[in-house]
Amino acid sequence: VAQGYQSDARCAEMLVRHALSQGDGPRKLAFKARTLGLSADLLRPHCPEDWTEVALKALTRHFHTLPPRSRPQERMQVRERCLRYLAGRGFGSGTALTALRRFETLQEQAPEDPDGNS
Repeated sequence: VAQGYQSDARCAEMLVRHALSQGDGPRKLAFKARTLGLSADLLRPHCPEDWTEVALKALTRHFHTLPPRSRPQERMQVRERCLRYLAGRGFGSGTALTALRRFETLQEQAPEDPDGNS
């Protein structure tokens, strides 16, 4: 940006697109933008209104399944890992909790694999 290779707007668009493809949240995106000297105003038009879907995709990609409810201790540990993972990716706690609940709902709705494979 400082070298004049691209316009700031184009760089912001590319940065948002890359962050979304990597499953990064708004906080991580804002940090990357600041290190590049980009204004948050340049990012806004390219960001999603609701980051929950991005967080859900990140969870689905990283955590394929949750332990069943019949193993509550193990399930709680994985839920905590999921929340820490999303926090590390730059998502706020509200978005992370909403995405985790949707992930759990999707897991419960998924048909059981007769072979026991996930």
